[in-house]
Amino acid sequence: MVNWSLRGQNLKSLIFKQILMVVFLNPLFLFSLQNNALTFIGDDSSYVHYNRLIEIATKNKNDENFANSLTYFDSAFKIKDFVFIDYYFAFESAVQNEKYNKANEYIINGVINGLDFDIFQSDFKQKYLESEYGVYYKKIEDSLKNIHNSKIDTVFKNRLFELYILDQQNREDPKIFLKQDSLNFESLIELTEKFGFPTFKSVGMGLNYAETVLWHHRNTFPNSIYWKKILLYINFQIEKGNLDTEFLTPYKNY
Repeated sequence: MVNWSLRGQNLKSLIFKQILMVVFLNPLFLFSLQNNALTFIGDDSSYVHYNRLIEIATKNKNDENFANSLTYFDSAFKIKDFVFIDYYFAFESAVQNEKYNKANEYIINGVINGLDFDIFQSDFKQKYLESEYGVYYKKIEDSLKNIHNSKIDTVFKNRLFELYILDQQNREDPKIFLKQDSLNFESLIELTEKFGFPTFKSVGMGLNYAETVLWHHRNTFPNSIYWKKILLYINFQIEKGNLDTEFLTPYKNY
């Protein structure tokens, strides 16, 4: 039984502190789990370590070892704090472990980094929203979204969204959508030359819109003139640690 003894100003104060931690703290330390304790092993911001920790966290979650799962999620987020989808999976693990304070922390982090909490429908989400934390979260949700929008390039994101809308039109007619796909790739290259290749940090969900455009050209990877132009920018973001080292793997394996 969850004890919802936290009331009024105490709850608001706690959530406010969580928001401040998300906005102003950005630690880049790698930890390992030894004998159920976190151990500092150095400064590393690579996606390789991040992905490994997320993989272990997810396995523990699937095995219903929720406490261990949260430990690994927390370690991963100290390395990369902007991969918003992973915050939702951490949120689910926290709710299943009845750690509603942690669930609240993950959702605040996720939304500030671009997570669209509204698209998810689950019993875990419903339990959270019925809690005092969830009730208060709804009151500050718009403020969290505003924080996210202040951190990203909304002009670039909106341009990418326009490309996504064009991409999804007339998919039933190959003569139309194949031509549109080529135009979209050209437009994505032009935007990339102006703004850089999009990342979660720079445009949030805008990266997903860009990936949709790229995926429709997977058959010509990596030798087409379009790919040769854009790969320079993609590889630059990978080297900077702003894109997953596995970002291009689906295209290589297709």
